[in-house]
Amino acid sequence: MAGAGDGVAGAGSPPGWRRAVPAAVSRLAGPLAGPGTPGARQFGRLLVAVDGTRLEVPYTPANIAAFGPPPGGGGDGGFPQVRLVTLAACGTHGIVDAVFGGRRGPGASEQDLARKIAARGRVGPGMLVLADRNFSGYPVAACLAATGADVLIRAKSSQWLPALEHLPDGSCRPVLAGPASGRAHARARHRGRPLLHPPAGLPVRVIEAGITITPAGGQPRTERCRLITTLLDHRHAPAPAVAACYAQRWEIETGYREIKVFTRGARRVLRSKDPAGITQEIWALLCACQLTHTTRATAAAAGGHDPDQISYTTTLRALRRAITTGLTPNATLRCIKDLGQ
Repeated sequence: MAGAGDGVAGAGSPPGWRRAVPAAVSRLAGPLAGPGTPGARQFGRLLVAVDGTRLEVPYTPANIAAFGPPPGGGGDGGFPQVRLVTLAACGTHGIVDAVFGGRRGPGASEQDLARKIAARGRVGPGMLVLADRNFSGYPVAACLAATGADVLIRAKSSQWLPALEHLPDGSCRPVLAGPASGRAHARARHRGRPLLHPPAGLPVRVIEAGITITPAGGQPRTERCRLITTLLDHRHAPAPAVAACYAQRWEIETGYREIKVFTRGARRVLRSKDPAGITQEIWALLCACQLTHTTRATAAAAGGHDPDQISYTTTLRALRRAITTGLTPNATLRCIKDLGQ
């Protein structure tokens, strides 16, 4: 998920402390999607999503120094947390890249870590990056778009996105203003003398959509939302298709559940009492997930299925059985089929 020798220094890390990333991690990283993998591509682009989560670590002086105090900032009733941001393929949940660091401090936000991923070379042309409104600001969107990838991000309701052109499918084309241009236009609007020229920034398309959410055990509800995308051609990417595509972003939420609940264990705290051990644990956890995703994608391809149709937990049980009984790879795939029936 990074090159050999790469690392990400966490906020609050001791001077000179650096997390080494083993070469094996780099070899495992990737979307795991072939040309015909169901659900992996749309508009001729590989669908990937970026998002963040947190992992709790033991309450020790070394971990607090590296990652910051517990969220409450108080005593040993809580645990320090590591902020983890990943880039994952929507069709297979394959982990393309990951960075992590302390929960607080300079460079520690999800947006900062997303920009680090954009700068590391694993995002590029032929990808469509999906993200929620936490990543809708110009700094993150522009960094992702600068790699040659396209983006599809839910915009905040407060974002200023004046339409410069209205399109036949109901979408419009504004500009996601850069910081300096955005400030200049904000000052002009405040004074009642809006600037006549359009803001400088990232050209995007805005699509108004309704998203229906069905919470566990609850009633469905529909929310209106705005989506911004760099897919500017409404003929190639009609507004309804783009809005439907955004639903694939939830695959990364499922991926985090696979990491934190099924692989690590629900509500478990990582074990290491020092930052170097925590770093090793997190990379090992991500490697274990990626191996499970790889096995599931292989089983899906062999049976002509969508990877989403094969249970992650079934695959995990089959791998555990293979490790303890010495099953061959082909026997492991048959075991996945048998366990899933």
